[in-house]
Amino acid sequence: MSDILQQIEERLSLFSENDSLVDGLTYSKFSELVFKIRDIITCNVNQFDSSLQPKVIIYASTGPLAYASILACLCTKSCFVPLNSSNSISYNSSIIEDLRPNLILLDEKSLLDHFSNYNAIDITTSLSSNLPASRITTTIDTDCLTDAE
Repeated sequence: MSDILQQIEERLSLFSENDSLVDGLTYSKFSELVFKIRDIITCNVNQFDSSLQPKVIIYASTGPLAYASILACLCTKSCFVPLNSSNSISYNSSIIEDLRPNLILLDEKSLLDHFSNYNAIDITTSLSSNLPASRITTTIDTDCLTDAE
């Protein structure tokens, strides 16, 4: 499995700006997105028992952000559960309660308050501000983020 993950990382970094698009993003921009989300996951799950496989909820609309989050979870060897954001919040909340994830990746800042009892991150704000999170419920070490440039 780790060989496959290493191949994904290597191949994503090979594409240039002139390559095909992933829902409007060039492969190089998409791979940059994957690596940034990978860093966010790594920084936020390292605070938990490293002998356990981290559980990550991806609560994002279908699109490049959700796809990049899935690949980032694979790169970090995290167990992930993508939730359909068109389902009701109460339905998705019941799944989250049962799973008890280490991290919830959100694409809507408005959902942060709803999941304040969890380590929840609005990744859209995190990515645009180059910070590890717009708001989380636990403290993280920002020094573990890699330079994305």
